[in-house]
This record gives sequence, structure tokens and C-alpha cells, in this order.
Amino acid sequence: MRDRNILISIIWFFASTANAQSVTDYWNKGTDNLMVHKCEEAIGFFDKALVIDPKDRSSLFNRASAKSCTGDLVGAIADYTKIINNNPFESKVLLCRGRIKMNLKDHRGAIIDFTKAIEQNFPAHYDRGVAKYHLKDYVGAMSDFEKCQYISSDNYYYQGLCKIKLGKVEEGCIALSKAGEAGNAEAYEMIKEHCQ
Repeated sequence: MRDRNILISIIWFFASTANAQSVTDYWNKGTDNLMVHKCEEAIGFFDKALVIDPKDRSSLFNRASAKSCTGDLVGAIADYTKIINNNPFESKVLLCRGRIKMNLKDHRGAIIDFTKAIEQNFPAHYDRGVAKYHLKDYVGAMSDFEKCQYISSDNYYYQGLCKIKLGKVEEGCIALSKAGEAGNAEAYEMIKEHCQ
């Protein structure tokens, strides 16, 4: 009986080691394909890794990215949600899921994800500001844009639009000008439209 238990333990050890290597092998192959935008192939490898370990965070995350690459945004959200359900403190995953919700015009759902990420001290103010802008919450959007640690041309662009919508046309035009100076060509179209 003792020898049988030892044999079962040895078999279990090698089987679990083989599975761990297989998950890693499939993840590596999937990631290699994802890096060169062979997204369908990448999904296949991540699927194989997830058959072995359905909760493997890295495979779920990368499969979500690959699904997003193929246009399967709902599938990507489902994978991100599985990660969040296993660990609700995944602020980067919340940000990714929120951005996909934005692409699907689910601005309210995106705001919920961005807010959770911000509550975990993750810098998602810009993204939440854009979502609020699309819901015409210009005051809330401005509040978020002003909290951004890094001010990009897109941030200036949305600040400019918000300020114009709030009746602060001169300030808005200055922000749009800064956006244009930083490389946002669309800002100059908005200047032509609102700042003449």
C-alpha cells in the first residue's frame, strides 16, 4: 500500500510538472503569435493552455487581447471578466475591459471599471474623463482630465471640447491649440469650427 501511494505521488508530480510546462509552452507560442498579429493562431494556443489550467491569468489576459485584435470584443470582455472574478483587484484588467466597453459605446459600464481602477490607485482618470465626455458630463470629465498625471495631446483636446461645451470658449480654444501643438490634427478642425 505504501509503495502504491509513493508511485501515485510520483506520477502526480510528473503529470503536474508536464501540465505546467504545457501551459507555459502554449502561452509562449500564443504570445509569439500575438506579437506578430497572428491573433487567430494565438487564440488557439491560449485555448489549449486554458484547457490545462482554466484560471491561468496570463493566458486569459493574452487571449482577451487576441480576441480584441480579431474584433471579438464581447469575447475579450468575457475573458477579462473571468480574471476580475478571480481577483477583483486587477486594475490593469479593469482598464482594458473599460476601454473595450468604450469601443462598444457602453460608457456607463466603462466608467464603473475605470472608477474601480482609480480606487485601486491606478491612473485611469483620462479614460474615465473621455467616457464622461461621451455622456455629456462635461464638469465630471474636466475634473478627471485635470487629475491626469500625464497631459497628452488627447487630454488637451478633450479639455478644450469640454470647456467649449461649458461656455468657456476662450479657455477651450487655448486647450485645443495646445492639443494641436502636441500633434493632434483633429484639434485644428475643432478650432476652425469653434474658435473663429
